[in-house]
Amino acid sequence: MNYIKEINAFYDQLELNDLSASAIALWHALMHINNKAGWAETFTVAASVLSVKSKLSERTISKARNELKQKGYIDFQSRKGNKAPIYKINSLTAIISDNHADKRSNSCTDNHADKRSTLLNLNENETENSSNSSKDERVGGMFKNLKSQFSIDYNSTPIEKVNSYLDDKMEPELINRAIKITKEKNKDLRYFWGILSNSYDKGILTLEAFIAAEKEYEIKKKNSNVVYVSDHNKQKDGDSNDRRNSGDSASGVSDSVISKLMG
Repeated sequence: MNYIKEINAFYDQLELNDLSASAIALWHALMHINNKAGWAETFTVAASVLSVKSKLSERTISKARNELKQKGYIDFQSRKGNKAPIYKINSLTAIISDNHADKRSNSCTDNHADKRSTLLNLNENETENSSNSSKDERVGGMFKNLKSQFSIDYNSTPIEKVNSYLDDKMEPELINRAIKITKEKNKDLRYFWGILSNSYDKGILTLEAFIAAEKEYEIKKKNSNVVYVSDHNKQKDGDSNDRRNSGDSASGVSDSVISKLMG
């Protein structure tokens, strides 16, 4: 089994057979362990070891393991007692190679056209592979930042909670932004969860959408201040008593506007 080819084939396969973030992390952990074992046909590994390698809890590992098996990425056999399960990683390069062979045998198109199409697909796949590999690095960097900023353990509940947001397609860059804002305001994890929860509830899953929402908030805040200044200036033409009374009124108008804009 060729490590690099299997990783490339893995991300090709993800385009047709998607996986959760937890399942992806577990697949990489199993590949790493099997590589150390010299690419054995089958191998055993304890859940505690997989937990350390994948940064997942044993409960999440069980769920991710079943997902990988159901979608054909791995096979495993549980054993009684405290014995570790037996794992087998299915070669994705072999699967893709078989699929390509079937396509060639059933194809009736011109050979030169097939070659050109294959080259285009290879270029597209290389771009996608690069993007997916980059995503793995970004996710890893985000978890490292999370652990560093809040001093939490990789096997803790907060890690599982963040994984659930990743499974729901939230970008790691948005989560990093939430970490940064929380630390800048000298707040704790409750504030951090509040940012993620509010963003998710509003359908904000990307950093770009989050920044756009921040800018919209700042514009509304600025406009509310402009309304207050404008109302206040209009009252300067009145007498002193009216001006004092109007000042109170302007303040009330401003509060009302801010409440509507920020609500």
